[in-house]
Amino acid sequence: MWFLRWLVLAIVFMVLLYFGFQNAGLVVHGLRMGSFVLPEAPLLLVLLAAFLLGLVVMFVIAAVEHFKLLSKLRGITKERDQLLARINSLQKIPLDQIDEAFDVISGSKETGNGS
Repeated sequence: MWFLRWLVLAIVFMVLLYFGFQNAGLVVHGLRMGSFVLPEAPLLLVLLAAFLLGLVVMFVIAAVEHFKLLSKLRGITKERDQLLARINSLQKIPLDQIDEAFDVISGSKETGNGS
């Protein structure tokens, strides 16, 4: 699967490179980015800069999402470990004490007043 992904990426890169060289003589005039003004810039350079900026932005977004999911996974793993420890402790309860243990776990300790 990774081979197919790299093949598609290489084909897209080659197509973009082809179009870039076809339009290498074109120039963008008066490129404004906020208060920064670039009087003249080759179209190929502008497209490459936009592409690289998009890569950086997507990398940052993907990294933030990755760390959010990693944090969530750690929380779920910790909860799983706690539940497994609880299961193991419940498995060690003798059968003659199972009713008392269930009452303690469920929080429904009977008062013993007969009602």
